[in-house]
Amino acid sequence: MIPAVMSRFFPSSGDQSGDINEIQGELPDKNKKVTLLGKEHAELERITEDFQSRLWFTYRRNFASIGGSGPTSDQGWGCMLRAGQMIIAECLLRQRLGREYVWRDKAAIEDERYTEILELFRDTHSAELSIQQIALTGATAEKRAVGEWFGPNTMAQVLKRITKSRSLGFGVAVAMDSVVSIEDVSAQIVNQGNPTPLVLIIPLRLGLNNVNEIYVNPLKVFLASKYCVGIMGGKPNQAHYFVGYQETDEETWLLYLDPHTTQQSPVSVNNHMPFEEFDKSLHTDKLCWIKALKLDPSLAVGFIFNTVEEFILWTKDVKDVPDLPFGVVDQVRVAILDKISGSRHPISIQ
Repeated sequence: MIPAVMSRFFPSSGDQSGDINEIQGELPDKNKKVTLLGKEHAELERITEDFQSRLWFTYRRNFASIGGSGPTSDQGWGCMLRAGQMIIAECLLRQRLGREYVWRDKAAIEDERYTEILELFRDTHSAELSIQQIALTGATAEKRAVGEWFGPNTMAQVLKRITKSRSLGFGVAVAMDSVVSIEDVSAQIVNQGNPTPLVLIIPLRLGLNNVNEIYVNPLKVFLASKYCVGIMGGKPNQAHYFVGYQETDEETWLLYLDPHTTQQSPVSVNNHMPFEEFDKSLHTDKLCWIKALKLDPSLAVGFIFNTVEEFILWTKDVKDVPDLPFGVVDQVRVAILDKISGSRHPISIQ
């Protein structure tokens, strides 16, 4: 098993629309179904509706200086931080509004549950999931200077740290060394007798320079799971948030939200964006696709479980996935023994 390691995501600004490995604004094949975070769609209208209902976080400019003297924009360095915001926003939507939630322009902000989610992401130091909080947590906990790139593993660790109090209604666990421990994850859901939903993030390395083709099917299985909340990863030099896929006759295409657009911060020194405008800026109907084999091999996949029972059912499902890129063990010490004995995929599920 290749250990999970961090990959660099230096953002670039070039227009990739002419790249034969990417498609933007349309479907790779209008006659094929699309799978999007556990749901399957056959009609373009339904695909777009579901895609647009996800929260889309991009670069912002003119926000409060991070830490009082740091950057006032995350353009050029914050793409993985925005991908992290998107994966945690999906968890909040699931928990507070449900997977069936559909965003409607103007009507959305009449729902207090929805507006409370958005307030968590405003670009201010007081917002729990703001770019300021994420960057500063990365600086203190992960030794990543403000303005420095994050890899998917670093982002996962920062989300774990930020959600430690479980004030959002769930916690975050990070599976290290590509091993999921049933005992450890179950204990975190039980939470010392105070059961709480848990987001499990699994950092992975699926090849050397590109994704190994044997791991394309597991990626599809992950995105088809009703427990999946997306994948933080990207192509070389850029981080994205992946939410779905389409299988054509020739290729597997992955659907993503792209943070590489710079928008005005909703809260700045000279401008306070109207809330309705802020809401609109968090949604896009532009479908972005990349061939699965062109992904950067370093990524992190997320799942959310409300109960131990859901988690156990998921482990039993994934054990049958060919070429699973991580191990599932009863206990961490079992994984250590398996590694010593040379087992490639330490799987032990009752």
